Amino acid sequence: MTTGTSASAESMALGATRRLLDDGQVLLQQADTLRDAVAELQRDVRVEHERLRSRLIAEQLAGMRADTLRTPSGKAIRNIAKLPQYGFDSVLAVQGTSAASLQQIPGIGASTAEAIQAAAQATAAAVEHDTVIRFDADEAPASHVELLRLLHTLATVIRVHAATADRAAHLAVTVDRLLAAASPAGPWRAGARLQYAHAVLGGLHPLW
Repeated sequence: MTTGTSASAESMALGATRRLLDDGQVLLQQADTLRDAVAELQRDVRVEHERLRSRLIAEQLAGMRADTLRTPSGKAIRNIAKLPQYGFDSVLAVQGTSAASLQQIPGIGASTAEAIQAAAQATAAAVEHDTVIRFDADEAPASHVELLRLLHTLATVIRVHAATADRAAHLAVTVDRLLAAASPAGPWRAGARLQYAHAVLGGLHPLW
């Protein structure tokens, strides 16, 4: 009688373990999909953030007059007032040109062109360093919409992934207990299902 009861308990444990392992496979597939989604969204957020930040930097440089450029020590640059007359009206325009083009302007030689470019690059570096994307609850610029959408989606997927990881942790603990309840000398020890169980558990553990 005891043997029958023991065999019945072992059979129930094995059956429950099989069902949980099947659930574990589904959970692993979901977790893999979510991990891929998180990674892809993180890449999209970085790309969109850089695109928006570059645009904001360019807008600022386009709004800065080229003839106000100064050397790093604050000294005026010779004949810089001529820049707007020859199409270089902003720091952005100067930054995007060559020293040879600047030297086409009367009164601007190699050393002056070099000084102008150095001043433009220093100004651009300072603007880039200080430019931070800020979000205002009362103002939602159209340029920020895509980044906000991506961030919201990323936050949602991360929450779902965290919930999946919690389920995986709970499932792995339950399967461990059921395997321990099964007969050590039974078919689980030598059969293919034991290897399957260990494979599933091995996949679940990295989730938490």
